[in-house]
Amino acid sequence: MATGYSRKILSIADDDISEITAHAYGVRVTAPKEYRPGMIIDIGGQDSKIIYLDSQYSIKNFTKIFTKPLSRTTPITSSLGNI
Repeated sequence: MATGYSRKILSIADDDISEITAHAYGVRVTAPKEYRPGMIIDIGGQDSKIIYLDSQYSIKNFTKIFTKPLSRTTPITSSLGNI
């Protein structure tokens, strides 16, 4: 199984799915039965995603935000702005 931006070019994978689908599946198979998360937040190096799930862990909606990569010399606090 291949996921992510390069999933279509990885020839050794049997199949490919989006990162968003992979996150939802991961929650479905690992979350305890009494805990039903309704949201997944994925903060990555190239983008960040907020994924909204229904009670069966199916994807209801998602938001993708592309982030500016930090340089090695940029202090993390300067990239946060006025939060």
